[in-house]
This record gives sequence, C-alpha cells and structure tokens, in this order.
Amino acid sequence: MPTIPDPLYDPDGRVSLAVYEYLEEATPEERTEMVLKLIEEHPQGRLELLRQDGKRIHLEDIDLGIESITALAKDLSTPPKWASPELDGRFGVCLCNACLTGACLRSANLRCADFVAAHLESADLLLAELQGADLQYAYLRDAHLLGAHLEGAHLRGARLENANLLDAHLEGADLQRAHLERLDLSVAHLECVSISGAWLDNTRFSHNQLGGAIGEELRKEYPSARNGYLILKQNFESLGDYAGASWAYCKERRMEKLEAWQKGRRAEQSGDWPEALRQHLKAVLDQLVELLCNYGEGFWRIVLWLGIIWFDFALLYAITGEVLADRGTQHVTTRNLVDLLSFSLGTMVTIAPPGLIAYDSLLMRIAMPAQAFISIFLAGLLGFVAGNRIRRS
Repeated sequence: MPTIPDPLYDPDGRVSLAVYEYLEEATPEERTEMVLKLIEEHPQGRLELLRQDGKRIHLEDIDLGIESITALAKDLSTPPKWASPELDGRFGVCLCNACLTGACLRSANLRCADFVAAHLESADLLLAELQGADLQYAYLRDAHLLGAHLEGAHLRGARLENANLLDAHLEGADLQRAHLERLDLSVAHLECVSISGAWLDNTRFSHNQLGGAIGEELRKEYPSARNGYLILKQNFESLGDYAGASWAYCKERRMEKLEAWQKGRRAEQSGDWPEALRQHLKAVLDQLVELLCNYGEGFWRIVLWLGIIWFDFALLYAITGEVLADRGTQHVTTRNLVDLLSFSLGTMVTIAPPGLIAYDSLLMRIAMPAQAFISIFLAGLLGFVAGNRIRRS
C-alpha cells in the first residue's frame, strides 16, 4: 500500500511530485480519496493536477459519480468543497475550472460531475462514464473519448477540436455552441442531441445517427431547432452528403412552419389577432408547399400528384359522361377506361387525342383549362426539382 504524501502541496502551492507517484501505485478507491483531499486542501477548492517532469496523472477507475459523492457528503456535518449540490438533494463532484490536462481517466465514474470550464485537453477518457456531466465551456481539445458515455451531458460551448469521439455515447447531450470542427462522429451515438449554434465544419456523421429529430425539436423549441437544422444542412453540404443536406433542409422548413403555428397561438392568447392571422396564414401556406413538393425536395411526390390529377379528372369525365368518342357517323358518350385516360392525359399536355372530343358544356369549359393549368404548373415544378437533383449529382 503506497504511503499517503504529506504535505500534498509544495511551498509554491503546486501538487507535490509525491502525489503523482502515489496516484500511480494507488488503488481506484485510494485515488478517489486523494482527489477529494486535493480539492479540500486547495485554497480555492480546485483540482489542479498539472503534468510535472513528464509525470502522467493516473486517475483510472476513480469513482466520483453522483451516488458515491452523495453518500460521502451526507455523512459530513458541513458541505465539503468537492460537493456540488443537485436540485433533488443529491451531490455531484465539483471539478469547476479543474486542470486535468493529459490526465488518464479511463473507465472513471464521473456521472453528473461539474466540469464547467475545466481543462481536459489531451485527457484519456476512454470508456469514462460522464452521463449528465456538466461540461459547459470545458476544454477537450485532443481528448480521447472513445466509447465514453455522455448521455444527457451538457457540452454547451465546449471545445472539442480534434477530440476522439469514436463510438462515444452522446444520446440527449447538449452540444449547443460546442466546437466540433472536423471531428469524426461517424460511429458515435447522436440520437436526440441538441446542436443549435454548434460549430460544425466537415464534421463527419450522417443524419441517420440523429434518430429522426434533434433535441430542440423534441422540446418544441422551434426557433432553436430551425437554427440547428440549418447548421446541419451546411455541414452535410460541406461533406458532399446531399441526401443529408436535403433532409436537414426539409426539417428546417418544417420547424419554420411549426414556429409560425406557435407564434400564431401565442398571438391569439395575447389578443393580437392581425399577427395571429399572419402567422397562421404563413403556416398554412408552408403546409401546402410541404404536401405538394416537400419544399422542393419531393420529386416523386410531384409525380404522384400528376398521377392523381390524371386519374381524378378521368374519373370526373366518366361520372359526367361528357367525353365523346368518334364512332364513324356520330359521336357518342364513352366511359371506356382507355378513352377517358387518353382524354385526361391529352388535356394535361394540351394535345387533343384523336377520335375524342369534349361535350360543349360549362363544366368542361372550366374543368379542362383547370386541369391543363394545374398540370403545366406541376410539370414546371417537377423540372425545377429534377434540375436541383441533377446539379447535386
């Protein structure tokens, strides 16, 4: 069993070299106890384990999770420096502004730890348990987070440049305003993350990893969700992932629609009826555009609408019986399926099919131009969407 160093700090206020040697030989339980002592004896209640003389900071397998810290803190008459109170009466470890650059924290239990503005550059957090940890504005450049569990962690404003997040568990994590430039997240777990305001630039992951929706959308924070999808769209475009960019663009437009509905309801509640009408009208128009062409991304949706127009008008002509077929000496009403489909298609492309004419009635004077107008509009829209696809390919 290694001897506990005394004192822990040298005359200059730095952690003594004996502490590093002790941590190297200590058990996980002894390392946990030493970390808490270092925080308690520091004048500002901080943990400052800086690399000295090439000494590695061995903190593997330490247990500073919320359950252990709560049990230790409740046994004391006064709250210790290393305890950060939680809302439900539990305690997380307080590692605010901690200096742990290059520290080895492999398999450490750090659930709900307070790492706000902590320095964890080049730290080894392989398989570390950081569920619910507060890592806002923490410095994690070049950190090794392979397989780390960060479900529900707060990483808002964190610096993660060049960090290794392969197979990291980030489900439900708050990544708003985090720096994630050029990271490889292609096998990370990213379901339901919050990402508005994040810095993404060639950050590698696919939209399928997001589980269908980002956290802001699930919380109905539609303005933030719209911003998040805009950022995702730009990142996917920078990667050449046009399917992902299309998905993010459609989600961005849907958030804009839902934001309008939300604003309209709020305006109703406040009695601002002109604003409520304006927002609801915008939402209705956006909904129509979504149904029609999925915001310009639904090629097959437009094809489907063309098919519906073709068959529905053929059915209308069958019901009214106002399509006449040439039977040699006279024109008679036809309800032959081929005749009706041919006449409907001819009306769509403004070319009269041979042997078929319309009965001169008010209904046909309205129905045929309406079908032609709608068909030409949809055909033009189809060409626009197809052009977008060709440019992207």
